[in-house]
Order: sequence, then C-alpha cells, then structure tokens
Amino acid sequence: AAAAAAAAGAASTSPASSAAPQAHAQAAAVAAPSARTPAETQAETASRLALLARDLAPTPERVTTLPDGREMNCRQLFFEALRLDPTLAMAYNDLGYTLNPTETVTLPDGRVMYKTNLYVEALRWDPGLWSAYYNLIVNFYPIVPIEMSDGRCLDVLQLLLHAFHFNRIKNEQPKIAAEILFRITSLHPPGDTVTLLDGRCLTEMQLLLEAIKVDRTYENAYANIAVLMHKAGLDTVTLLDGRVLTMRQLCFEALRCNSALPNVYVNLGATLSSQHATLQLPDGRVMNQ
Repeated sequence: AAAAAAAAGAASTSPASSAAPQAHAQAAAVAAPSARTPAETQAETASRLALLARDLAPTPERVTTLPDGREMNCRQLFFEALRLDPTLAMAYNDLGYTLNPTETVTLPDGRVMYKTNLYVEALRWDPGLWSAYYNLIVNFYPIVPIEMSDGRCLDVLQLLLHAFHFNRIKNEQPKIAAEILFRITSLHPPGDTVTLLDGRCLTEMQLLLEAIKVDRTYENAYANIAVLMHKAGLDTVTLLDGRVLTMRQLCFEALRCNSALPNVYVNLGATLSSQHATLQLPDGRVMNQ
C-alpha cells in the first residue's frame, strides 16, 4: 500500500488557459471614450479605449458606438488605442489574447504580428506585465527560449519566474500565481533549488508551501506535498500559515478544494493499514481501500 503512494506521482492538473484580460468596473462607465476632454492627453484616451475593448473581449462580436458615430468591436478599439499610443503595453497583450495561435493582425502602423509577437511587444513597453510572460508559456510552451525586444532570451523557467515575480508585486489572480509555482516544480530535478527573482532559493517542497501561502485553495500543492512527505518518510509537515498536517490531512485538504483528483484517492488508500480499514472523506463518504 505504501508503494502505491509513491507510484501515484504528482497530482494531475488540467492545462491552464491564458491570463484573460481583467475587465475593470469603470470600463462600462467609460461608455465610448472617443472624444477627449481638453485636459485629457492622447495617451489617456488610448488607455480608456483599451479598457473598453477589454470589457468587450469576452464577446468579440459586440460593437459599441463612439460619440463620433463610429461603431467598433473590441479588436478595432485596440487598434484605435494603439494608433493613439503605440507604447500601450496592455493593448498589445490583450489584443494577443483575442487571436488564434496562427492568426496575424496588421497594426495601425503597418506591422504584421502573430500572437507571440504581440506579447513580446507588450513586454517591450512594460517589462513588469506578468500576464504577458504567462501567456507566452500557456499558449506556446516554448521549446527554445523566446527573444525579448531587449535581446534577452527567456526559457520556460525564466518566463515562469518573471510571471510569478511581477504577479506578486501587483497582487493579482493568486490562483494563477500558485499554479506558476506548481509548474516551476516540474522544471528542475528533485533536490535542486530554484532561485526566485526576489533572491530566495526554494526547494520543491518550499515552492509548494509557498503556493498554498499564495492561494490556500490550490489543490495540487496539497496533493504533491503529500507525495513528497511519503518519499521523505515524514509524519507531518508545517505549512507557512502554521498548520501542521499529516499526509492524510493534506489529501483531505486537496479533496476539499477539488474532489476530482484521482491520484489523491490512490494516495489515501495507501494510508490505510489494510483493505478492510475505512476512512471518512471530507464530503462524508466512508471508503475502504
């Protein structure tokens, strides 16, 4: 039974979607911000247009009517924003989100770009835009490093490290931040450490503990800590919030977050002393091995 836990391996995780543009509450109030007030700069108008486009992105076929009578969908609004401000990083990033991987767009300045080009261009103007790093990974998972506009070549691990670092600075979407740490654990040999951009050197266990600190509901971190505990022969582990949990309790926490994790059930079975012994799951069900 104990061997089954080790054989179960890491908890499975479904492929992540891109970091979707986050609609702003004020976007609806912006209505159609084509006409600038005398005090508003061209760059400010571009930002307002891009926020409106972001609000329309979930339904790209929708159009809005600007004060001058023009009707635009989200992509056309992004084009107009970039015409007004060719340095607007979020417009490149969010426009990339609307494209298929093999699709191209022609920008107002005549440049033709693929999805990946748009993300790289976004990082040219805002190197701290975490979602652009993340979108490069989940959309392409580059086999070779991706060249940035400044000449740097970032591989998958470096893209993940940058995405996590700047995500935490902005304190956005903790679920994605936890998933980034989980992905990092799969990119280095057991026993090695990873150096985060803030200088901390973390082991695989510490990365998973950090993931739970970032998002207490991230099921894969609980599940994989349980596997690491079994391999190391540990009875308990202390989480960064002070909780002291056994392997079984970690599995229960994972199931509270997501009851559809097959490997967790396998590992729980390995904690039973015999095939006749039973345990009660968090949802109340009683099961034997």
